[in-house]
Amino acid sequence: MNMQELKELIYQGEKVDIECKKAEKSVPKSAYESYSAFANTKGGYIILGVREDKTKTDPNERFIIQGIEDAPKQKEDFWNTINGNKVNINLLTDDDVKIVEDGSIRLIVIHVPRADFNMRPVYVGENPYKGTYKRNHEGDYHATEHEIRGMIRDQNPEGNDNQIIEYYSMDDIDKETLRKYRQIFEIRNDGHVWNALDDKSFLEKLGGYRKDRKTGVEGLTLAGLLMFGTGQAIRERFDNVFMDYRNESQVTADIRWNDRITYDGTWENNWSYVKKKYKLNATNFLFLCNC
Repeated sequence: MNMQELKELIYQGEKVDIECKKAEKSVPKSAYESYSAFANTKGGYIILGVREDKTKTDPNERFIIQGIEDAPKQKEDFWNTINGNKVNINLLTDDDVKIVEDGSIRLIVIHVPRADFNMRPVYVGENPYKGTYKRNHEGDYHATEHEIRGMIRDQNPEGNDNQIIEYYSMDDIDKETLRKYRQIFEIRNDGHVWNALDDKSFLEKLGGYRKDRKTGVEGLTLAGLLMFGTGQAIRERFDNVFMDYRNESQVTADIRWNDRITYDGTWENNWSYVKKKYKLNATNFLFLCNC
């Protein structure tokens, strides 16, 4: 990237993937917060050596390219810090940090890639709940505890569906839901060897019940509970579950849905029961929970 290309980037103004910083004599602390924010969001560019005049609205006047002192030294300091204990992980390669020159003006451009799911959260300091940032429009913000927990959960490369929900057993399965599911399974898979299994063994084959061979712990999995569990058991485990059916087949600008059904105690609000009862698909069934 040459200076002309960089100017075009700067004069677009700060946004979700562009952050400008003054950094006359040293790399500011906020640069590492932006590094965290970009890594945890969509990636982006941190440009050191650009002063912002917030009294101006026109990006060509608001962002003033003034350069930095001793760019090689600042670049070296940045690498020493990013490779130290300032952040929990360094995602950058040599090509991601460049000095761009135009006469006596020097800027440092840092390209921050988005971190892979198994590397997030990327955070400043030693505590992810205090040092994790995300990017929103043109600013960095502290990630919420909910967002951080979500990133930590998503680190599992195998997903969370087979996670054993401790203290939940076959007693928490809605027997009618499972019975109807097995009827459909048997009709569609006549003669299948699973049809002769008892309910627990059948769920094990589906991944809805599991025993950890190493620890000996066994129980319903996350998938098994959400698919076949009683509504009460699901709500006890996930206190912010929200299930909602909306018929949006003939919506207009003035009508958001034609029919809406929420949980009222007359039906079992697990995923399998509701999907079958109302013949739902992904466009009209919302099942949200903090898993």
